[in-house]
Amino acid sequence: MRMLTLFWGLLWRTTWVAGFFQSVLFWATHSFFVANESLFKLRATFTGWAFAAILILAVVISRRTIIELMLGSRLQLTAEIWRVINIGVVVIFIVLGGLNWAIAASMSTDTWMSFKLFWGPGIYLSYMACLAAWVRYYMLRISN
Repeated sequence: MRMLTLFWGLLWRTTWVAGFFQSVLFWATHSFFVANESLFKLRATFTGWAFAAILILAVVISRRTIIELMLGSRLQLTAEIWRVINIGVVVIFIVLGGLNWAIAASMSTDTWMSFKLFWGPGIYLSYMACLAAWVRYYMLRISN
């Protein structure tokens, strides 16, 4: 049950925060990105990388991760596990941003849309499930 809580917590909180952050960036930069189709395609790249940078800066400034602040009341994990979760979320945002950049630059708009609608969320969900499973395994190994 804790793994399911961890998975849904990671998925819901990071998706909600990233979605909110993406919406704010979208409205702030809408006229700039809409003017050019290639820049519009790269909006998700810039947003993901900006979110990864915020997650890294939060650790540097406050010594606690944003994910720990969001989920800390529901899950009692060690600082090392929170650090690994934070690194994992930063990695997925950087990787998805790089994939978006590569696909937007080298493929057609239809292929890019297919990636944005199906492959990107699928990769994200799969990665979060694997991260939650790893954290659950690590928690069981520590408790024994």
